[in-house]
Amino acid sequence: MSALALWSTAKAAPAPAERWGILLRLPRARVVSRPRSQARHIWRIATIDRYLFRQAALRFAAVIAIVVVIMTLENGPRLAADLSHTDTPWALLWNLSADLVPEHLAIALPVATLLAVALTARSLALRGEWQVFATAGLAPARIMAAPLALALLAAVALLWNGLELRPRGEQRLDALYKDIATGAHGVVLPLREPVRLDAETTLVADGIAADAPGELTGIVIRRDATVITAARANVASDGQGGIALRLTEGTSIETRADGSVRQMSFGALTLHGRPPGLKLVAGNLRHRLDRLDGAALWRLTSGAGPAAVRDAAGAALLGRVEGAIFCLLLPWIAIAVGVPPRRRPGGPALLVGVGLIVLHLQTAALVEDRWAAHALLANALHLAAWTAAAWGLSRLVRRHGDGAIDLFIERTIAVLPRLFLIGAPIGRLARRFTARGMGGTPVPALQPVGFRNR
Repeated sequence: MSALALWSTAKAAPAPAERWGILLRLPRARVVSRPRSQARHIWRIATIDRYLFRQAALRFAAVIAIVVVIMTLENGPRLAADLSHTDTPWALLWNLSADLVPEHLAIALPVATLLAVALTARSLALRGEWQVFATAGLAPARIMAAPLALALLAAVALLWNGLELRPRGEQRLDALYKDIATGAHGVVLPLREPVRLDAETTLVADGIAADAPGELTGIVIRRDATVITAARANVASDGQGGIALRLTEGTSIETRADGSVRQMSFGALTLHGRPPGLKLVAGNLRHRLDRLDGAALWRLTSGAGPAAVRDAAGAALLGRVEGAIFCLLLPWIAIAVGVPPRRRPGGPALLVGVGLIVLHLQTAALVEDRWAAHALLANALHLAAWTAAAWGLSRLVRRHGDGAIDLFIERTIAVLPRLFLIGAPIGRLARRFTARGMGGTPVPALQPVGFRNR
């Protein structure tokens, strides 16, 4: 049901108090008529609020799902390459993708809030329902009640994700990558490439046995002056980041100092080594703080540790809170970029809104890195700047009408070809005067000039 139908239905239906007043013929009807009218008006507004919230919530859920799926598919090839030599790559890929969902939500929640409100406002404007609200006397600030409620839910979810879910996901990722590096899910060894087991031992494996995924075939090992070959080798982890290599059906050839060669055949031989597996990157202080939840960051901030650590922890905590508050500004930006011009579809302004979210993420990271010592003041100024930007966009739309940003983009695109037409002859003249002097004679080439130290 559209907003126009909801408004007309709510207007036609008398309130229960009116029906009882008519039947009982209560005295002093004029005294109670105004409260009845106010109650009926409040009921109509609540109906429209539910209608707007339902439309925006459906788009909100859809955008979150789409963004999370896109980012998961984007990271899929990189994760699959890291897990190509493990025993259960698909199960590990699923676990890694699940642990990355909170990180994706940190981007998906602001984008979903913006697009949900913007697309809802655009849909209402294209169907003429946005003008119905203005005709009914609803101020833009009153229409924002439902989008602000959605933004408040998104802000709470973003804060919870930043203080609890995302740090836990980072911790699980670190633990899983550590297990992979220590060989708990299969030893990671490249094929047909030299692998250093230790300072004196190098291994080259030709392939993996088809009947035993944990065994290598075509083994060649060089240790000092000894070369060992084997048909097969069973690789297992020793639980401490190293491997135990059990060779079967092999030959050892040792070249002695006097030039003689000693050859020996063996049925089984076990060697130990520590090949370079997946290297875990410890990261800087900021990356280590990403693994801490809100309570841990607060303990670091209020503790007696080094000043640099306390400042960085406070900056990380305030940055997560500032990002959640920024979500409350997104409905105002969404209305400014979502409502199209009259009798035009619009749409390019939505890219401006998404670009503003990306810009906020970049500037928030800059504030956290550069001004950690003054984190409270820096985040307050950062939030004030974005509040002023949201207010400026709303003011621009109120002054120049709905779709002002779309119209500006359309006019800019229309002017660009004219600028190119004007710039082409100017460019030709510039190239001409660069190649030849003003008097028609060629400009002499510049000669290098030497300088003497005095």
